[in-house]
Amino acid sequence: MGRARTPDARGEEYLAALETAAEPNPDRKPPKVISPSDPCSAWTAKANKRVQFGYGLNYLLDIENAVIIDVEPTPARTYDEVEATKTMLDRTERRFNLKPKRLAADTAYGTGRFLGWLVARGVDQLRH
Repeated sequence: MGRARTPDARGEEYLAALETAAEPNPDRKPPKVISPSDPCSAWTAKANKRVQFGYGLNYLLDIENAVIIDVEPTPARTYDEVEATKTMLDRTERRFNLKPKRLAADTAYGTGRFLGWLVARGVDQLRH
């Protein structure tokens, strides 16, 4: 097993992630609506068409063994959820040396750019 990180190292990792998240991405359009009380949340519609500000809680699961491998919260935007999947896959490989051959996700993850990223990493199947 790896060595436990010190509180200082965890704090530095957290601050580095915040700085990275704050960098603007030229591929993204700014949101049309921003919450005045929680600007990190996303304006989203649920299945019942109720529109609200919210977040997504994204899980990376080992389905065969019913184990949660990683969790990454995001604003409730498809782009952010796809990026969270990349983050979780990278982190899981780095921390646990686990690399899935297959991935199950909803149809929002079926973009060409994301599928290309998966193929480049050796993930040969994406089930919707």
